[in-house]
Amino acid sequence: MESAAHYAAVQRLIRRHRWSWQGRWIEVNGRPVHFVEQGQGPPVVLLHGFGGWSFCWRKNLQALAASGYRAIAPDLLGHGFSDKSAPDQVTLAGQVDLLRHLLPALGATPAVVVGNSMGGEIALRLALQAPDLVRAIAIANSTGHDRIEIPAQVLRWLRLPGAGLAAWALVHSRRFIGGRFVIPCYGDRSRLEPGTIEGYCLPFRLPGVARLFLQWLPRLDFGREAGNYGCVRQPVLILWGEADPWWPVDDARRFAAAMPQARLVTYPGAGHLPQEEVPEAFNRDLLAFLAEVPGYGTRLRMTTSHSPGPTVSTASTSSPYIAAERGTLREEGS
Repeated sequence: MESAAHYAAVQRLIRRHRWSWQGRWIEVNGRPVHFVEQGQGPPVVLLHGFGGWSFCWRKNLQALAASGYRAIAPDLLGHGFSDKSAPDQVTLAGQVDLLRHLLPALGATPAVVVGNSMGGEIALRLALQAPDLVRAIAIANSTGHDRIEIPAQVLRWLRLPGAGLAAWALVHSRRFIGGRFVIPCYGDRSRLEPGTIEGYCLPFRLPGVARLFLQWLPRLDFGREAGNYGCVRQPVLILWGEADPWWPVDDARRFAAAMPQARLVTYPGAGHLPQEEVPEAFNRDLLAFLAEVPGYGTRLRMTTSHSPGPTVSTASTSSPYIAAERGTLREEGS
């Protein structure tokens, strides 16, 4: 899908559902990439997981910005409001390549990279393959410690006649997305707030998602760097919900054992998305870690201002654009 058509499809979806979670776009290698940004200061890049998008960081961006950081949450290729036209780019290797271009384009290097689920594995791969771009890493309930192979039965199903229609029905089903993916992510389902399922469902209604889903699954490449995490040299924080139904806390301990410099924090009762299920604890622990990272430790506070700050080059002058609220930073006591 060409950029102009992609922007138009996103805007129609936003208007139809009266949706307010929208950031800005930048083109990377000709692909429109959507990201949400708040604050000014040392960059903290937040990477969502498989099937998620920047929406999953809605309870963390403001806390980071208020503490004097530039918080950036991109939608990875094939996710959220970003481009969905190139299935060969939505592998983990393709996402790492995206970040190798995106972070310099945003002037966000080196950055502390925080990743949940698949985003954690992407952060680790980026640290291994482009260490000059990564100051430190925090991973939350991350994939990557084991290889994940798509079962042969699923691969055969993807090639059956009618698979496209079935995929379209699934990705447009609130019951399927909510019941199979969103609700099970929570260790305590009473913490699931109104609008959460709708937020995760929204991008699946964009054109091309079902087709991408069918072409995407055979290309998934989880766990290919599992034997190399001992080569990560950056500071590492591991944040883990203990009630994750997919990635048990033993995986967190295995990550910690592979990276002796890592610090492990676990959250009893929280599930796969600790950043949104227990955001106060998650933000507290992440900010404490950031305070110890060289160049990130000066305590700052933000005074809100609505004057526009510097902007990156957007995809086109007519592309949708809503600037994140910006502020001026002052050292504590100034």
